[in-house]
Amino acid sequence: MDIVNNKKIINNFGERFISIFDEYNQHLEEVNISYKKLLGIFNHLDTIGHAVISQIDNYEYLEKNIKDKLSENKKESKLYEDTKVKGLALLQNILDYLKIDCDLKKLRENIVMGNGLMWEEGSREMNWHQAMNYANNLRLGGYDDWRLPTIDELKEVVRSCGGTPMRYGNKDYSSIWAENRANIPYQNCLEKKGFTNFRYWSSTTNANYREDAWDVYLGSGSVGSYYKNNSGYVRCVRTGEQ
Repeated sequence: MDIVNNKKIINNFGERFISIFDEYNQHLEEVNISYKKLLGIFNHLDTIGHAVISQIDNYEYLEKNIKDKLSENKKESKLYEDTKVKGLALLQNILDYLKIDCDLKKLRENIVMGNGLMWEEGSREMNWHQAMNYANNLRLGGYDDWRLPTIDELKEVVRSCGGTPMRYGNKDYSSIWAENRANIPYQNCLEKKGFTNFRYWSSTTNANYREDAWDVYLGSGSVGSYYKNNSGYVRCVRTGEQ
């Protein structure tokens, strides 16, 4: 796809869009459409933008009738009706395009950045196999490279909130578990970042027991190995651009 050329098409189209459809102001005002917004959308939605570009073929037909301005005295003509039908169809395409952009912007605003990672906003409960499949098929915020966090990335969540990750069974495990649980700023930090007080799956399989995967019980900072068919929470990540 020729992104540069298509941006020029969007630009030229956007600059003249409002003047062509000035009689449909009630629609335009709903989204405060402008060619700058169209360009901004196209910057990160080139795939969907391609669909809009294809619709601009209709624009050639409309352009022939700009001078007529679809004036009142021509509203009974077939030319007016044909132009109106094509014009409103194209306008609806743009409105749908803007709605998609708005939805994606909302998603992006709700995606949490931290330690160079973008975290999915919410958490879901499922077993490890389901979690891996979910991550591999996740399409969110315009991205398709989501994955489960590694065990080290989950440990870093604990550290970033002021807690101490500790593997189950270590000699200091009980005391550190209690400290993390009693650490109010730590608990508040986890809550603020949108994590629940439960175990979260990592992508890391236990090398000594392949039926298990490593997890972190975030509320206590406990690091353990858990049977993959059991239930845990999943929150996907991707490498973010900061």
